[in-house]
Amino acid sequence: MRVYEMTTHPTALEMIGYLLVRGGTHVIAYAKAIEVATGVEVGKMLPVPSLDNNQFDYARKFMDRGLFNVLYTWGEPEYRDINQIWKGANPETGDPLHVIDGMPEGAAVPDLPELPEQFAPGIDRDDYHRILKRLKSNM
Repeated sequence: MRVYEMTTHPTALEMIGYLLVRGGTHVIAYAKAIEVATGVEVGKMLPVPSLDNNQFDYARKFMDRGLFNVLYTWGEPEYRDINQIWKGANPETGDPLHVIDGMPEGAAVPDLPELPEQFAPGIDRDDYHRILKRLKSNM
């Protein structure tokens, strides 16, 4: 929320607006998991701060599309049982929760050339494997 408030760049605001909505979804998912596991209503047990994303112009369109009520399985078999937790009503809005088997729509993943030093400048693949071997030998 602070980063959103600190920028005026429209692309950054669009991305952060989306991330705010999806982040709020995960907060609710954790609360639902605790409720399923313990039977305790998290909202009654702990003071939950207001995470109302409607106050952010660039988040509103994602809220209007109901993206805060959706969890995706990403096609992974391990995630298919999420519907045992992500069910019923959204505790903040009362809207029904949905699990979608698959992933959200988006652009195709580009086939870009490998950039071996992208995340570790100065360390190539061989260096990485030597470091990994050394670390594993100390375990």
